[in-house]
Amino acid sequence: MSLRFSIKIFTEANDKIGYGHLIRSKIISEELQKLGHDVKLYLKGQKLLNKNNTSKIYKINNISDVNEEADCVLIDFYKINQKIINQLYKFSKCIMLLQDGPIIRYKNVSAIINYNIFKTKKYNDLKIFSGNKYVILRDDLKKKKKTKNYIFFCMGGSDPLNVSSKYLNLILNNSKNKVFVSTLEQNNNLKKFNKHKRVKVFVRPKHFNNLIAESDYAFSSCGTILHELASLGKKVICISLEKNQKYVGEYYNSYPNIKYLGFYKDLDNNKIASSIVKFEEKKTSLTTKSMKVNGSKILAKDISYWLKTKSKEILKRNFSAQDIINEYKPSFEKKFKHEKLHWGSNRSMNNRYNFLTKILNFKGVKNWIDLGSGDGSFQEIITKKYKNVKCHGIELSKNLIRTAKNKN
Repeated sequence: MSLRFSIKIFTEANDKIGYGHLIRSKIISEELQKLGHDVKLYLKGQKLLNKNNTSKIYKINNISDVNEEADCVLIDFYKINQKIINQLYKFSKCIMLLQDGPIIRYKNVSAIINYNIFKTKKYNDLKIFSGNKYVILRDDLKKKKKTKNYIFFCMGGSDPLNVSSKYLNLILNNSKNKVFVSTLEQNNNLKKFNKHKRVKVFVRPKHFNNLIAESDYAFSSCGTILHELASLGKKVICISLEKNQKYVGEYYNSYPNIKYLGFYKDLDNNKIASSIVKFEEKKTSLTTKSMKVNGSKILAKDISYWLKTKSKEILKRNFSAQDIINEYKPSFEKKFKHEKLHWGSNRSMNNRYNFLTKILNFKGVKNWIDLGSGDGSFQEIITKKYKNVKCHGIELSKNLIRTAKNKN
């Protein structure tokens, strides 16, 4: 049974650190809600991303503003420390961190999510969700067959290091293409380009997907934006602006359509300029490779499964009869039998039945009480094989009981 859990997600966003943490926290919050979990998203920061949030976001000034218990807490902060973890540990014994750089272990942390780390050692006392199969991307990213003659440019949501103007000038001096800039906040340096004939600055663009997908190629940082560009198979020149972005840039540098130049502090203008010229000369001959992943959905499902396996050990929670009834009520409306019974596939459901049939010996058994008998499918298999067995099923779900009775 896929149990429902109360999950609190804490994140932060402002003009200085950008809005990437909020965007991905919002996405994972919505995916967990789709699986039936009770999720609340708390934002510590200056302002919300926009007013049209599909998932409700609770604005807080400090962690101490929240004092409700939860089965699990997920923290996605720009900087994390043991003090913050200890504050939240009072309300949940299951703490998860969303990290970007090297794996850093903290006391009282049960799991770490890090899709920028592609290889990591295993820990007996720490669950790690790592690798780009967990990359959290927006659902609206779609490929376009036709591209237009412009360069998509993005140095993170709000360009916290204020490097956009430098790189824009290098592009304009070494390319004849137009440049479309995407940003969440337009600083004074970007405003200087508003009157430039070959530059268009888009602040919080409504059609962000089209802006990326229709570009000839992109010049970007190595944060979330690079994952998005890779998912579309775009040709990209990228620079890491944070040390944790180095892992991402180095990983995608193996893609034939992505050129990673290095960490911004290690690059001089001449190297960047020559790279732009060389990239434009050979970009038409580059083969493309795209990252095929639906990370947020995979992550939400794997978190749910992990919480289920750890429910007794970590969550210390007892489930009432009503919890179980509520669990199966919505799934009963599903189309396929295995979905009604919360199995991943028809094959996995039948494998379980076959396994139990082999290990359970019903020879000589006259009466059998099946606790949690579901829709009676396993009873049906056993009673056909062993004619003398009388089975009595006990089930909380009225819908499943009704289905089981119809089998007779």
